[in-house]
Amino acid sequence: MKGIAQRLLFALTISAGVLCANGQDSQQAPEKRLGVFSIHFENDLFNGTDRWNTSNQQISYAFTPKHTWEDTVLPFWMSAPARWIPWMNAPDAQKIVGITAGQQFFTPTTKMQPVPDPAQRPYAGWLYANLSWVAQTQKTRDILQLSLGVVGPWALGKETQDFAHDHLAHVEKFLGWDYQLPNEPAIVIAYERTWRVAQGDFGENFTWDFLPSAGIVVGNVFDYVNAGFMLRAGWHLPDDFGPQTMHPAELTAPAFSAHASDLSIYGFFGAEGRAIARNIFLDGSTFKDSPSIAKRYAVAEVQAGLALRYQRVSFIFSQVFRTEEFRNQGRPQWFCSARLNIEF
Repeated sequence: MKGIAQRLLFALTISAGVLCANGQDSQQAPEKRLGVFSIHFENDLFNGTDRWNTSNQQISYAFTPKHTWEDTVLPFWMSAPARWIPWMNAPDAQKIVGITAGQQFFTPTTKMQPVPDPAQRPYAGWLYANLSWVAQTQKTRDILQLSLGVVGPWALGKETQDFAHDHLAHVEKFLGWDYQLPNEPAIVIAYERTWRVAQGDFGENFTWDFLPSAGIVVGNVFDYVNAGFMLRAGWHLPDDFGPQTMHPAELTAPAFSAHASDLSIYGFFGAEGRAIARNIFLDGSTFKDSPSIAKRYAVAEVQAGLALRYQRVSFIFSQVFRTEEFRNQGRPQWFCSARLNIEF
């Protein structure tokens, strides 16, 4: 695993050097970007571990209608939730629709126990598709999201992890997937607002901004409220609302307007706290008896990373620290988050 991580980080370093050497400012006027395709991957293998929330992967496409929600390709009823919320239907807000497919899976610490230790985190997989409505201005971004999917064997967590361990990482497989959470429909509704409350200019196209956020998530998978912030600083900082770790109401949306520069580099630091009433991956199935473990009702997450954009392609890499999610976890979790965005 360490060899994989070293090779990936070496490739990223070389790529960044090439882009920095060749990137030049464009003199064209800023233009609106109509959409962005995103691939997002999170895994703890870069930190030399393979446990707990061990892998998340997601692809999404976000696009802008011409003027109003009625201009999208969505059926009328699918854009209704966004039209019902006054501030998401404001005339001066840029409307964005996002479509996402993703998978997450969770394992205990011990791989080689066919019958898992009931004191460890249960095995679980989650497969989902999201429909998101986004309304953003230069100062605010609102995301309303509906997520539908399945938790359990139908989420294909075992199959995905076995394939990765056999053909990509070449490590031992987990043996206790027969005891994963049972099949259950997964429904999540999420809302989050991000504000750009402060920004400044260091000169020579170096700028910074400060982006606090708050949200709420309800459903049979998660019930929690969250609040956090992100601080960004760099060269030709884009006027989007920054990267996030993978969670409900997370979506990469087009920048409000594209910058005139072909090249952008910035660093970021963010933190978020969550007050959690329900987490199916710790509390267990809603409708059946299943493995469960005593969760912690407050969880914090900190991330720091670097974003590099050249023309319409950007890469974002961050290290994430998450506090203990259940009572006998014994230590926090570290994992890495990597995202590739292609703007249209």
